[in-house]
Amino acid sequence: MNKLIVLGFLAHSFIAMDVPARCHNSAIFTELGIIETDELTNGVQSDIGIYIPDNDFIVEYPETTKYADAVIKKTTAPVMIKKINHLLGYGVFAQESIAADAVVGEYTGTILEFSQVYGKSLDDTKYVMELGPFGVDKVSDMRYDLYIDAKNRGNFTRFINHSYRPNLTEKLVFANGLWHIMLIAKASVDAGTQLSIDYGSLYWEARKITPIDL
Repeated sequence: MNKLIVLGFLAHSFIAMDVPARCHNSAIFTELGIIETDELTNGVQSDIGIYIPDNDFIVEYPETTKYADAVIKKTTAPVMIKKINHLLGYGVFAQESIAADAVVGEYTGTILEFSQVYGKSLDDTKYVMELGPFGVDKVSDMRYDLYIDAKNRGNFTRFINHSYRPNLTEKLVFANGLWHIMLIAKASVDAGTQLSIDYGSLYWEARKITPIDL
């Protein structure tokens, strides 16, 4: 249900430093001109509301509410943003071991609708992740796809790199009246391991790039 269509956490190579994401990572965000935030910002321009899941939906997709408490508490794993090299730029690493099914963090940024994403350049959609068909026109009741863009504002999750063997997966969660994308450990992760997610083949095909797999 939650497919990555234009997701990217590409290279940044401005400064070389290790910063715990739980503590003080503002230097990296400031240097890159990114607004650091653990909140979702509504950037939708149309009169679109949010689809609220009913009981049947929750039964079919129990993860919809399974991680809701983590959203409310803003749960994050102990991680570090670390400079890798001039090709990959930054990555996110586990500072301590992370248990299987543990919440690593929420993918934050600006919520956009399809019309705000379609037609943008590949560079402008490097950090766009599909949220899903959860926008509802308040008049026609039609459903619209929504997206989260972390290019100019977001948190440490925007620095997570790609792998075809990712140790994280994304889960859609409904909490506080909004849909959220939570990144969850697929299995236990050892301290010092780089965290990764699969960007999806469409991301690389559109850019005609062969990814560096971790």
